[in-house]
Amino acid sequence: MDRPTSSTVENISESVADNAQVPGEGGPGVGSPGEESASLNLATDAPSDTVSFRIDDSLSDTPVRASYSDADLHPHEHGMDWRILLGLSVTSVWILAGLVYLTSIVGWPNFLNLPTADIGSFFEGAFAPLAFLWLVIGHFMQQKEISANTRAISMQERSTRRLELHSRRDSYFKLLSLVTKQLDSIAAFHYLSVYGPTGNEEITMDEFSQLRSAAGSGDDTLFMRKMTAAAASYIDDPEGLRELLFGTEIRTRHANNFKATFEKLLDSAGEVDTDSMVRDALLTGSSAGLMYRIIRHVSDEDQLDPLSGARSDAPSS
Repeated sequence: MDRPTSSTVENISESVADNAQVPGEGGPGVGSPGEESASLNLATDAPSDTVSFRIDDSLSDTPVRASYSDADLHPHEHGMDWRILLGLSVTSVWILAGLVYLTSIVGWPNFLNLPTADIGSFFEGAFAPLAFLWLVIGHFMQQKEISANTRAISMQERSTRRLELHSRRDSYFKLLSLVTKQLDSIAAFHYLSVYGPTGNEEITMDEFSQLRSAAGSGDDTLFMRKMTAAAASYIDDPEGLRELLFGTEIRTRHANNFKATFEKLLDSAGEVDTDSMVRDALLTGSSAGLMYRIIRHVSDEDQLDPLSGARSDAPSS
């Protein structure tokens, strides 16, 4: 089978470009309208026996490249197929045997004096086995071509899925940064409700504004860390911890809002995280995950205390 032509690669390009199209512009891709897009470019520096293409995604500094060589698409085409060699060998032996038969047994003068109908019948019977042989060989060769086409299409589909997953992951991590800021903002107002003028008045509005400025300067988890530190101070006081998180209607609203937002983030992580590594990292390795687990524990949705590691149903020593 011939190697994929430029029209085949253009079809791949159109398919992958459709998968990477930005929502709001007629495609099922990922990202927000007007912010990011993906494009597929054919590589011009690929060897002559290689089909190569890449996706340039504005969310990633490194383009994703996928390439297929003739060895990948046609792993057995570096020499003549054994079926063809067999057919040529049998055909040569058969024709040689026929010539020997005509020369030694029939004799060329006798053969040439035969009626035209008899000569035609002779050739029909002589070449019928060869015709059947090459029909069988052609059938198996066609099966081989179909298998090679199926293998090439399967490789292209897998590559397209990997490229799409890469784009979706890049979009997710950009979304993660935005949602982390949103979660810290929720924690900030929760912190203000506890320690600000409407709480125990430990900080003033000016001090709160300074903390907000520090958070806006790149410390996206400042208030989540402050809230988890405050929760840790109540590790031996369950009622005080409940008061910290759900003591007033405003605190309850902030805690529930934080929990709902973080759960949406976990759901989005599940769509791009095939091995749950991102989800586990969010839950156990981030300030937002720790605060989320504290809220779930205090609201009796999770028996495991993330601060002490003990279960709420375990007997106290």
